Amino acid sequence: MPYVGAARRFYLPQWVAFDENDKLLVNSVSEAEAHIASMQRFLTVIFAARSLAPYMVADEEYQKKRYGMLGQLINQGRSLARYQTRDIIRVIKERADAQV
Repeated sequence: MPYVGAARRFYLPQWVAFDENDKLLVNSVSEAEAHIASMQRFLTVIFAARSLAPYMVADEEYQKKRYGMLGQLINQGRSLARYQTRDIIRVIKERADAQV
C-alpha cells in the first residue's frame, strides 16, 4: 500500500490526514478538512442504507464499516482540532512578540 505507516492502522488509510502525534500527513489543512468531509459523507451513506434496510444493522460487515469509520473520523477530527488550536496559539504568540 502506498500509504504512510501511520495510516495503515486506520480503516480507510486514503483518508488519513494526521498521524498519532497530530502531524499533518497531507499537503494542507484544507486537504485534511476534505478528508474529514469525505468520511462524513461515507457515514451518511451507510446510515442512509440502514434507514432503507434496517436489517443491515445485524450484518457484520456493516458494523465493521460503521465502527471503523466512526473511530477514524473521531480520531482524525480530534487531530484536526488540536492542529488548528496549536496554529491559533502560534499566531497569537507571534503577534504578541511583534508588539513587544
